[in-house]
Amino acid sequence: MTTSIFDSRVYRPTAGFMDAPVTWNLDGCQLAIVGMPFDCGIHPTRIGSRLGPASIREQSGLVRPYHPPLDDTNPLNELGVIDCGDALVTPGRPEPSFEVMEEAVWRIAREGVATLTMGGDGLVTLPQGRAWHRVHDDLCVIHVDAPSALLKQRLAGRRREPADEQEERLHRAMPVEGNDVESLVNDGPVDHAVDAMVRILRRS
Repeated sequence: MTTSIFDSRVYRPTAGFMDAPVTWNLDGCQLAIVGMPFDCGIHPTRIGSRLGPASIREQSGLVRPYHPPLDDTNPLNELGVIDCGDALVTPGRPEPSFEVMEEAVWRIAREGVATLTMGGDGLVTLPQGRAWHRVHDDLCVIHVDAPSALLKQRLAGRRREPADEQEERLHRAMPVEGNDVESLVNDGPVDHAVDAMVRILRRS
């Protein structure tokens, strides 16, 4: 791995997460970070999760990589973590954005490097699953979330007609109605999925 995977049609340079080097050279890297600033909203101002990667990187400057004397190991250095910027997506346009997100992850995964991504809404999971399936044809996903994402009644294949042009574009990009994990199972990238519900309780 001596050449850069950078392609201006796939990646957009950004600041580095926790000051990780911004590069597309995977030499010595075990973990690469990619932002997925995509959501399906089309409102001109009330946009949401597409802002996630930029906000996470901004706040990451406040996080220490380790806390001596409890631990003197810097995981970023140990794993050779790099930041590959953001996938060059267009919020509200799922078809071209899904293709770019898949390509951004696949270029890293094919070299045997793990990815850590920041969304974005839940749909960014689907193109990532497609990318990893190109490397591992027996891909299995463990989904950890507060609500269950694999509702059997929604896996029955029921599908309604799209309500508007935006929803029609989304239906063309997603093979089945449902959430991100359902789409992974029904689209084919995932051989098996395990859904784990995690509830965080807070005492008042």
